[in-house]
Amino acid sequence: MYPWNLVTKLLNLRKIPYEHHVHPTVFTAQQVAAAERIPGTVVAKTVIVKADNKFVMASCSSRDGRIK
Repeated sequence: MYPWNLVTKLLNLRKIPYEHHVHPTVFTAQQVAAAERIPGTVVAKTVIVKADNKFVMASCSSRDGRIK
């Protein structure tokens, strides 16, 4: 199963509201903000990684200053 399917399955199972947006491929939170036409200060960079043979989602606010 692809990570996207795992994430949506979890969100749906736990009844967590979310929005799915489609935009050109980007790599930084600021590029996401530009593609979505929203301020970069309200964007979080989210990645899915595999750790200890499990998928883990990590998210960090662009306001933290650690996202480049």
